[in-house]
Amino acid sequence: MGRPLPVPSTSWSRTERAWSDAVPALDNTVAARDARQAYAVLRGMTSADGGMVAAATTSLPERSEEGRNYDYRYAWIRDQCFAGQAVAAAGQHPLLDDAVRFAGTRLHEDGPKLKPACTVDGGPVPDQRTLELPGYPGRFDRIGNHVSGQFQLDVFGEALLLLPLRGLLPADDVPPSAATRARTPGIPM
Repeated sequence: MGRPLPVPSTSWSRTERAWSDAVPALDNTVAARDARQAYAVLRGMTSADGGMVAAATTSLPERSEEGRNYDYRYAWIRDQCFAGQAVAAAGQHPLLDDAVRFAGTRLHEDGPKLKPACTVDGGPVPDQRTLELPGYPGRFDRIGNHVSGQFQLDVFGEALLLLPLRGLLPADDVPPSAATRARTPGIPM
């Protein structure tokens, strides 16, 4: 209201340019086109805080006809570590920085109470509940996840495999997160 409508061709050109700038060439891989596409998907699934969602949807069936649908719109620490390790194999890229920063912050802030998943900004995953949508395809319309009540030792091991990969970068390449600045003497807020 009052603002001019965007010009579709201009908006599309800006979007193409932004994605082109955000996705590295990855020419040093066996399948550069496939690697670029995978990188673009991972980039699109990663929040500004570095948390990468496992899926962009909810109520995905875990097993057909079992009555167990899950909400995967959260950052799973183990998956975040796997993605970071995969990106590191292709070189030093911003997605590696995001994965290390996010997993490192979660380890630092949550310590031994680290959960297998959290929201993309590091918050707790809400408990599972139904939406009670009539006629929802697949019968189960659940959001949230019961993962907050779980402990998985493997998240610590996967993080230990990921975090040293950040050590391969010069210290000035990636600015510390706000959480790190708040806890580290000598780093201005």
